[in-house]
Amino acid sequence: MKKRSYKLSLPRWALAQRESWYAELAARGLRVQKAGAMLTRFAPAPPARLRYRFEVGSDEGGLPAGQKEFYEECGWQYVLNDRPLHLFCAPEQTDAPDLHTDPAALADSLKTLRGSILSQALGTALWALLMFAQLTYLGRYTLELVLADAAAPLVWAILAVTLFRLGWGVYSMLALMRTRRMLRAGAMPRHGPGWRRAALAHRAACALLGAVYAVCLAVSLLELARYEKTPLPETGAGLPLLTLAEVEGTGYRRAAEAAPNVRDDVNQLVQTWTPGAPLGLSAWEAGYADGTQDTVYLVQRYCRLSGAGGAKAFGRGLARRLWLLEPEEYTVLKETPDTLVLANYEDGPGFHQTLLLVVDGPDVLFLHYWGGGARSADVGAAAQARFAEYTAAARGR
Repeated sequence: MKKRSYKLSLPRWALAQRESWYAELAARGLRVQKAGAMLTRFAPAPPARLRYRFEVGSDEGGLPAGQKEFYEECGWQYVLNDRPLHLFCAPEQTDAPDLHTDPAALADSLKTLRGSILSQALGTALWALLMFAQLTYLGRYTLELVLADAAAPLVWAILAVTLFRLGWGVYSMLALMRTRRMLRAGAMPRHGPGWRRAALAHRAACALLGAVYAVCLAVSLLELARYEKTPLPETGAGLPLLTLAEVEGTGYRRAAEAAPNVRDDVNQLVQTWTPGAPLGLSAWEAGYADGTQDTVYLVQRYCRLSGAGGAKAFGRGLARRLWLLEPEEYTVLKETPDTLVLANYEDGPGFHQTLLLVVDGPDVLFLHYWGGGARSADVGAAAQARFAEYTAAARGR
């Protein structure tokens, strides 16, 4: 017994072309079973000369009560539901009347298909745009750091798919409008080998979209395969970052040292990807204050943007999202056309918290410290000194 086969679909708006395609394949022994946006499924059957016709249903996708039964009484067999389209077939040698003889009525029924194509294109584009926004730097805090590098090509893949869907939606709408103008002029769609042109255009677009997916997935997998965490050193010498050992001294224990069943993965240095930033580093450290179960942690992020133009806006926006503080809750320690230092220092009984943003040209540093071993302002000053030392060396000052 032959297996079912799958072929790339034709556009939804190309009704006459799809009907001709199904008829030609039926003559070769393949009957259409299910129509999808990308693939159409066919089942083996004895070769037969058939006519296929689509009927456009309502906005909800159904046919009026009794219409399906009436068509079947007239010799048309129901094949499948491709909402809002319904496909019927009948042998060529029968006297079953054609389903569509009035061009104006057919043109009017295509309004439902137009709305369906438009809503699908806009819905897909909106979903993709939301995903793209979530994966960009304003939503990066929702991602696992291990996926940071691998996420970059996926972001661009989502953008490419968004543009493709919008472009294809516009093209489909224009093609459907052209068909409706032809019908209103009194001309019925022509059936025959003309379906091959529509198939070529649609399959080329599908191949292009598939290539985008394949390339971006391959790059993502390669990035993930070469991803490697680096254990944090005892000191941040040579890095634009501090370490918890430098801040807390010996007054803390790492999580795994305090509780052997706790994973120590957070105490790592990782290289991250940020849009427009050729260099990005993140360090996450956590532990417990000596002799207590009080948590201490130090989270830092450094990135060097491609240009200094948007560094301050980038820093303010990301700080607002990561720290959930409004601008008035920060203290502006320094601001010039090329530099910006924002801080929020809190000191209380047994705890100190430092929130710090430093921008110098294209270089941006974020720091969040919570602990009991160092005063918040001292941590901020040490971070600024380390940052200035690193950027000066990197620029050959």
